[in-house]
Amino acid sequence: MERVAFKLNRGTTRCTTGGIWSPTAYKIFINSLLQTFERNQLGACIGPIYCGIPTVADDVALISTDPYELQTMLNVQADHANKLRYQLSEQKSTILVYNDKLQKSWTLNGKSVTLSESAVHLGIDRNITKNAGVKEVVSKRITTARKTVYSLMGAGLHGLNGVNPKVSVHLIQIYVIPRLLYGLDVISLSNTDIQKMELFFRQLLKQIQHLPKRTSIAATLLLLGRIPIEGEIHKKILKTFGNIIRNDKSVEREIAFRQLAMKDEKSGSAEIYIATPETRDYTFVSNYGIRASDRILSFQLNACNNAYLGLISGSSDDQPLYEIDLGAYGNTVSYILARTSGSLPRLDEYPGPALKCNTYKDFRIIWDDDTINVSRGLDDSCSPFLTWTSPTTF
Repeated sequence: MERVAFKLNRGTTRCTTGGIWSPTAYKIFINSLLQTFERNQLGACIGPIYCGIPTVADDVALISTDPYELQTMLNVQADHANKLRYQLSEQKSTILVYNDKLQKSWTLNGKSVTLSESAVHLGIDRNITKNAGVKEVVSKRITTARKTVYSLMGAGLHGLNGVNPKVSVHLIQIYVIPRLLYGLDVISLSNTDIQKMELFFRQLLKQIQHLPKRTSIAATLLLLGRIPIEGEIHKKILKTFGNIIRNDKSVEREIAFRQLAMKDEKSGSAEIYIATPETRDYTFVSNYGIRASDRILSFQLNACNNAYLGLISGSSDDQPLYEIDLGAYGNTVSYILARTSGSLPRLDEYPGPALKCNTYKDFRIIWDDDTINVSRGLDDSCSPFLTWTSPTTF
């Protein structure tokens, strides 16, 4: 077989940062890592849908509900980097911990990873100090939009002696609004956030029309044929939703259809609400896509008394099970029973109320082959008030 020599000139074909081909090329490069995580189910799931490593080009986020699993994900990421000879920056990596007050630490390439209260992913600031996780997003978007307006003043984007208001509003539509609304179609906004943006937008429209500050909102918008900024957000949300449902094989589409099937129209979360009948019949959470494969179940319970939860080894309630009764006998006692017979000895008991009418109470159940622990709260910071150790497995 004849040998053929090829001459390669370095730099003749390359993929530069910011180039058109760069994001696609990096997706191809990093795809083997994403497949490794999904194949081994490392990371968080919403029901049965895997979503543990949302990634756009080189902007990667690892999501897990288990600190040990997160360390495993970091190790896999480091191993992939070492194998393909690219570097991970510990200084540019950070960890956000939600709803867990216990001190924990993680390492990447043998160095500690910084724990922060906020971080930026895909240009959106995430913050652990607010329930929605987006405490500073709107304020920063308004600041960015204001800087954009200042940069366009040299082109005549101002009121008196500026360009025609129609031209000004076109400049705003092309340059200002996209920077003001970036990412706001995928986060939950409060009424206060929307009011802040409305105020900024109305003041800007009055300025380019050289209108008095006391001009009515309707006149300010109608003179330029504009809709309120909340309407612009709704347009972006509908566009994003349309893109999702038209993409048949996307994870986002699977989550959207699950959300529509299981949630009411007022819900804004991926949590599942289950209304159970006032009987001793069990409602199987597996029918709602819930898999407690890690043997941890966190939930909120709204009941006055007599809430029964069964840990069943099979697929029906005639299989061996342990039952946890919360707020039994008029919300005076809680206990753990074997099987479903109330005549059996109570394996552990807690006297006192555990529930409250018309109020959601937080609970967390952790079990393994030998123990059951029931605690108040949704994280590891609370100690169990019901606990039992068995010599046999279940």
